[in-house]
Amino acid sequence: MFFVVSYVLLLGFFVFVVLKTLGIDIKITRKLWEYRNKDKIISYENKVVIITGASSGIGKELALFYAKKKARLGLAARRKDAIEELKKECLRLGSPAVVCCECDVAKELDCK
Repeated sequence: MFFVVSYVLLLGFFVFVVLKTLGIDIKITRKLWEYRNKDKIISYENKVVIITGASSGIGKELALFYAKKKARLGLAARRKDAIEELKKECLRLGSPAVVCCECDVAKELDCK
């Protein structure tokens, strides 16, 4: 297993060095990859995304990310004031609909 991981890392480094030597920027390579795979890129427009723990941290960043992608959001968190502010921000960023729910997912009664 160690040899496989070492080989993959060495191969990646080799590709990086070759691309840099040829003057090909990694950003250009990424753009080419995205262009080649543009049919495979997922559109989140009008899809529903439910996020728990949305008032801060990763949950908040996910909500902002999907809002920019125009997804419909369901936000759940313990702090109602924080998710209400996040709701306003998500609507401003382009999400067509945002529903907020104050709940603690560790408590079964809050989730019903």
